[in-house]
Amino acid sequence: TLGTETFQDCASLTSITFEGNQITVLPDNFAGNTTNLTTCNIPTTVETIGANAFQKSGIETIALPEGLKSIGARAFSASSITHITLPASLSTLDGESQFNGCKSLETITFAEGCKLTAISNYFTNNCTALKSMNIEACRDLTSIGHCVYAKTAVEKADIPAGVTYIGDWCFCDCPNMQTVIFNTTAWGITLGKTCFGGCAGAKGYYNEESTGLEQQGHYVVKNNTACIDELKLTAVAPIK
Repeated sequence: TLGTETFQDCASLTSITFEGNQITVLPDNFAGNTTNLTTCNIPTTVETIGANAFQKSGIETIALPEGLKSIGARAFSASSITHITLPASLSTLDGESQFNGCKSLETITFAEGCKLTAISNYFTNNCTALKSMNIEACRDLTSIGHCVYAKTAVEKADIPAGVTYIGDWCFCDCPNMQTVIFNTTAWGITLGKTCFGGCAGAKGYYNEESTGLEQQGHYVVKNNTACIDELKLTAVAPIK
């Protein structure tokens, strides 16, 4: 067992190596604010990464073990991470802002069959270099939180079929966003306020096999129908 703040604020720390360790938890504030830390081999036995574990660290790449179930609030926020793969075993994003403010983050890859049902608020907010996030791999997803795509460079979002809620400002200020695909099978998607503000170039498409659409091909939405006008969702043809 490791105590909280194990390596917190260790300014000269560059590497953490686990050998033959059977720990299941990286505690809260494990190696936060370690700006020179570049490598850490997380043991394959780890199931939980605590809040702020690598916040403001110098980590650029890190392998998350298959078997990881939970990532805590702000675990990698404002770190130097550039690419990361989230394993299929991941089922919980505890709290919010796991990657918020990671200015060097370019890709997030969800493993096929990822068990997440909700993407947390501010998950990748203000990740200005983020170009790719294959959220469609999370087939059990029902909820996408506030500001998940806000202020990113993502060009396309393919929304899984089970999603019924998209939070406030979710796609706000995404200058590169071109396409948002809805594959809804639910009767109604609730959109948060200013959900697509600042996405003037984006177009929305629906899957013609979806059951969550009116016969006229318009979206069945709840609240804030102004979001539809912003994205021009009712004016485009179905996916073929």
